[in-house]
Amino acid sequence: MPVTDKRAREVARQLGHAIPEPEQAAAPAELAAIAERYEVRPELLAGRSRTNAEDLAAAIYQHTHGAPHQAPAMPGNAEQASRLPSREQVRAAEAEAREAAVIEEHPDVVAAHQAAEQAAVTLADLERQVVEGDDDITVDHTGKAREAARFAQLKLSAARRRVRDQREQERQQQRAAAVAQVRTSLTETHGGTVLDELRGTALDSLTAYLAAIAARNNALRQAYGTLRSIGTPRHDSSHFADVAGDDTALLSYNAVQLDGREYQPLQAEKLVDYLVWKAARNAGVKAAGGKDIRAEAKSTIIPTHWQ
Repeated sequence: MPVTDKRAREVARQLGHAIPEPEQAAAPAELAAIAERYEVRPELLAGRSRTNAEDLAAAIYQHTHGAPHQAPAMPGNAEQASRLPSREQVRAAEAEAREAAVIEEHPDVVAAHQAAEQAAVTLADLERQVVEGDDDITVDHTGKAREAARFAQLKLSAARRRVRDQREQERQQQRAAAVAQVRTSLTETHGGTVLDELRGTALDSLTAYLAAIAARNNALRQAYGTLRSIGTPRHDSSHFADVAGDDTALLSYNAVQLDGREYQPLQAEKLVDYLVWKAARNAGVKAAGGKDIRAEAKSTIIPTHWQ
């Protein structure tokens, strides 16, 4: 019976080990505040605890902009270490950061960013002049500059969204093309139709091969009976038949020697195993895991003239 988490914690406490309780996901407002502070997409932090979201957002911000606003806390104990992002989360964060960097380097985003910076500089310059006592600057001037700066920020956000959507569309098209290529390879180029045709041809040839082996073994049994009926001498092996000078003899295991040549019953399954191994070797094919496709085939049990 598997040990429940509750029981495991109870045993750990009895042994004097402290096990931190699992953190609950932070409130949406907290996650939204973290996302805004580190300029990351809120959905990337969904379902995370506050500490975990803080660490992940800081890592993304550091990869994209340099030093983060607030460095993530270094783990000082097992509880803090358990809050660090997992390997999958780190990879997702790195991918997110790379994507953000590519978007920021797009010409449209660069141009919109420059326009936003210029609008912000204009607004700041007008406000500085007002502070310095320039009475020619009116609220209308600063209001228009502020609206222009806000509008430039909106245009920057629109440029980022447009580039992001375009890249996502391109990725979708690439994925669709890759899936289509795989589908063509598995269903057409290397699909069942091609294999079925080759398998049918191989089956026909193998059927004829097995039939020939069976017929040959039947002929050998009949030959053995015929030679035995006429009093042909019997020896344990062809070696002893040669020593006795018998070119034609009966041998052990229903084999015969005729004109100095030995004929043994053939095991169809061993011959097929040997054919599969030899064909795989000729084709350079390996079994799963890169093993040699030899099955139980042993060249020592195949008559030399059949190899």
